[in-house]
Amino acid sequence: MIDVDSGFGPANLPYCVFAFGGEVSVGVRLHNRVISLRMLVENGRLPGECGASNLNPLMAAGRARWDDVRSTLLEMIERNDSGVTAAAHNLEEITLLLPFDVADYVDFYSSEQHATNLGRMFRPDADPLLPNWKHLPVGYHGRAGTIVISGTEIKRPSGQRKEQDGSVGFGPSRRLDIELELGYVIGGDTRMGEPVSVKEAEDHIFGFFLVNDWSARDIQAWEYVPLGPFLGKSFATSISPWVVPTAALEPFRVQQPVQEPEPLAYLQGDGSW
Repeated sequence: MIDVDSGFGPANLPYCVFAFGGEVSVGVRLHNRVISLRMLVENGRLPGECGASNLNPLMAAGRARWDDVRSTLLEMIERNDSGVTAAAHNLEEITLLLPFDVADYVDFYSSEQHATNLGRMFRPDADPLLPNWKHLPVGYHGRAGTIVISGTEIKRPSGQRKEQDGSVGFGPSRRLDIELELGYVIGGDTRMGEPVSVKEAEDHIFGFFLVNDWSARDIQAWEYVPLGPFLGKSFATSISPWVVPTAALEPFRVQQPVQEPEPLAYLQGDGSW
């Protein structure tokens, strides 16, 4: 039975990677089923990048290929193509896996409200928002090797923490926290030493997904001065198995808020998001 109110209709078609019958395939979700792109490649319906065991080859192919694949899938679904039916699996039959290999990732500090709240937590006697926040993208490099799929069990980390009496202790975190975030993954051709401009960014953003940035606040608070988060943030980061294509979000663009003060020229863009 198709759940037409699932939020996973033809306008969405998020990508995933799944295991079924001993094989790992790229898929797209349509309602409560997942369509195997590998099977559509074998039938000559889609290009070879879609037949890989993760999304990396398709992401590397660039925006024109992403648009072509999505258009082909939408056309096949609209005409009830028999190839789509033959390639579909029920959600209960498959095991969802990490959708891509992570080479690197950056955790940005891009919500003013979140930055202010954390500033109050870690610097209760100072200005919660540091002076640089409104001028540049604040972020830190996370640990790519501890990114896991949603549902993976997370072990509570241990580390140093400052105790209430001022002494330094070691043990399991007493302040394990979550941060619900929006993640995005980039693709296309980029080269070391050649920055991607704000105007070019959209041609490199493959899709979006949900992120849980697990945080051990007591470990983080003690270690983050002067170089920022380390062990309090690097023990685990959970991501959704569903990667929503940028094209699926086109109808929901809004004008970006006015930035005050005005950012430097290289950070200015004229588009909506």
